[in-house]
Amino acid sequence: MKIKKEPEHFFVKEISKLKIQDEGEYAYVLLRKRNYTTQRAISAVSRVLRVSRKRIGVAGNKDKSALTEQIVSIWKAKKEDIEKVELKDIELEFLGYSDERITLGDLEGNFFKIQVFCEKGDETNIKVLEKRAEILIKQGFLNYFGEQRFGISKNNHEIGRFFLKGDFENALKGILIKTGIDNKEINDYSEFVKKNWGNWKECINKVPRFMSMEKSILNHLIKYSNDFAGAFRVLPKNLRRIFIHAYQSWIWNKALSNTVSGKEFICVADMKLNTGAGEFSEEKLPLIGFNSEDDGSYFFNESLKILKKEGLSLEDFKLPRMPELASKGDFREVRAFPKKLSIRKKEKDSFLVSFELGKGSYATVLLKNLFFKPKK
Repeated sequence: MKIKKEPEHFFVKEISKLKIQDEGEYAYVLLRKRNYTTQRAISAVSRVLRVSRKRIGVAGNKDKSALTEQIVSIWKAKKEDIEKVELKDIELEFLGYSDERITLGDLEGNFFKIQVFCEKGDETNIKVLEKRAEILIKQGFLNYFGEQRFGISKNNHEIGRFFLKGDFENALKGILIKTGIDNKEINDYSEFVKKNWGNWKECINKVPRFMSMEKSILNHLIKYSNDFAGAFRVLPKNLRRIFIHAYQSWIWNKALSNTVSGKEFICVADMKLNTGAGEFSEEKLPLIGFNSEDDGSYFFNESLKILKKEGLSLEDFKLPRMPELASKGDFREVRAFPKKLSIRKKEKDSFLVSFELGKGSYATVLLKNLFFKPKK
């Protein structure tokens, strides 16, 4: 299965119930973007408006290789200033005002329209796919965190692990040196940084123009050569949090995979989780953090076992060297249930799939469930 051959093949729009007024401290703006991460789009908008990016609030981070729509809040911004913004592949539409800043989680869910290109080993029988869609609507699917959670180099959780261990140098290497990217400019830059680690002035001359986050880090290191923790603090707090949350997500995924014996698709009978000591069907499972309490459950013990094997403990989520990033535990729904799921054949071995998902659930995980083909 292949998606995102072009950004136009993956469309996502936030579903929200925000109240919009004629007046207020915050301007509510519809942000449409193409081939931008949400964070890079915010940086670009803040530069043009000449305001701190801290003034801009978002409900969630949207895919880079996609066409996306989401509402953002901008403190003290005016309609006339927003309407003057001109950026390639970014469009702003003024919606109104509010007295409330938009923060992470201020959304109901997301609507997706995705073109899926099937490859060898994928299910392509439309009748099978339609039947499977019915099962997914009724039974749901195991609510794994999708690959987007782990960044374009698929290593956000590894950065988070180094972070929790206080190894800021290796964490920075994970950010500054990209891997697995289909982009020659980024790959050439990454290879140069890898070979010239510590020569910050030379490295900054190789940073592609669009990589402003990496440039900010390197500018700090030019001034304070070995201040790796300080270089992290150059990044906005919500961006630094992403790495810790990715590590928590990785543990949850791994614990769930162990709990269901590595199965992740809808072939799991009745969606019940085999604990090794009978079966259970809890609606939510713990996402561990510094305040998590041992409830004696198989899943919690499995999560703790993974954490200890990594050389970490729950206390490490307090991040004593950066307490502002201390991460609490939470609970995550075991199953996700799509709404308005429809699928139609577009061309040979290509399908157009549209659906709605609740916040925090991943379209890529749904698509894997939809197009998987059991081995005979």
